Amino acid sequence: MGTGSHRSMGPRGPGGVPIFRAALAWAICGFLLAGCESLNDLNDSLKESGVWPFNADETAEAAEGASGAGDEPVTAGAGDEVALDAALVDKVQTQLAGLGYQPGPVDGAMGPKTRAAIRRYQVVVGLPVDGRITESFLARLEESAEAGPPAQAVAEAESLAEAEIGISPAALQPAPAYDAGTRYVYADGEVRKVLKVDGARVYWESNKNGQYVAYDNFLIPPLSWVSSETSGKRTVDIAPGAFWPQEGGRELALSATTMVEHRSRPDSRSELNESWRCRDYGAARLSLRAGVFQTRKLVCDGASEPDGAHLQRVWHYAPEIGHYVQFEEIDGAQGVSRRSELVAIVPSTEKWPPAARAGLGWALEHALETAAPGEETDWTSSAIDIRVSITPGPRAASDENGACRNYAQTWSGPEGSRVYPGLACRQPDGQWLIPGLGADVEVAEGAD
Repeated sequence: MGTGSHRSMGPRGPGGVPIFRAALAWAICGFLLAGCESLNDLNDSLKESGVWPFNADETAEAAEGASGAGDEPVTAGAGDEVALDAALVDKVQTQLAGLGYQPGPVDGAMGPKTRAAIRRYQVVVGLPVDGRITESFLARLEESAEAGPPAQAVAEAESLAEAEIGISPAALQPAPAYDAGTRYVYADGEVRKVLKVDGARVYWESNKNGQYVAYDNFLIPPLSWVSSETSGKRTVDIAPGAFWPQEGGRELALSATTMVEHRSRPDSRSELNESWRCRDYGAARLSLRAGVFQTRKLVCDGASEPDGAHLQRVWHYAPEIGHYVQFEEIDGAQGVSRRSELVAIVPSTEKWPPAARAGLGWALEHALETAAPGEETDWTSSAIDIRVSITPGPRAASDENGACRNYAQTWSGPEGSRVYPGLACRQPDGQWLIPGLGADVEVAEGAD
């Protein structure tokens, strides 16, 4: 197998860049991001609402099976999304386009426009709004395609759905999206790795805060966690019809009860009751070390009992790439503000052949060394079914990490495209490193 090939192209418009940082148990763990781990019990009304970002196919029993206070990652049943291939996605896109849902080009690739079209269709026909292709979705779509309602009927159905749930289907934003093996590197030195994704639940491991489980909707506090000092579980209650907050529209309101155990004192348990209200404060353009991002500013105000603590959490979420680029927690009582900024997202190549991994590393190094800002370098390999485009930004002033450049990798494959931003710094010995990761940027996963 070869190491791949690459070519350079002319300048391209700026790409998006993802970020993630879950909202973790603040008053419980004693510091900003204490990892958390699984769902104990979810209110029946939440399951019945079926509105993104929750998976209405999940049951309380399945969620309970994901909980645990041991040191090993918890395990949950698989979701029911069918195996995706280009032919199936092409068929779904064709049927959605014929029904007037505008999934983008019919190319067999599962991208953000196709996911958005699926969610709009799910709202109209009353399916769980999760953007996934399931057996029930396919059966319902086949019925709709055979009936072939005109665009006017679709518009009327969408208006009815908007009146019923208080939100236009077209306004549903792309959900946060995570892949197993991907690492998220932050400016404070924390590195988080996605251990597995099961429906709406994401299983994480942090080099600072242990293991935890949270929803892909990071506005909801983590569900359970195991760290060196504490373990705990959180029960979440969300009102019927709750969803991601919309600009100038409905809030996301939730309450939670958390039980915490101190690992050094197994007989010591504490309980905390929380309430949160989250709002969308509109668009914001951020220029960070990892790149320039178009974001939505999402703000959650929280209170807890019995300690009476009041916190505010602020995320700058980049919908195009399914993650947030900046997070801030403000403790009003103590006047403390803590901020975290994404430095890089490193997609997993651990299942790739060594030659393909080395080939991508060479292409990354070549682009960072020689490509002009905005110039695209393409890389492919006969060993994998993924095309990677690398677009570096301008060179930045040197710091303690060396001469730095931000960059964006766009990975395109059978299941769609993802954009991974990053910052790399050139060391005196010529190596390009991601600050805080401690591994060559070119070898990505596998150099740990």
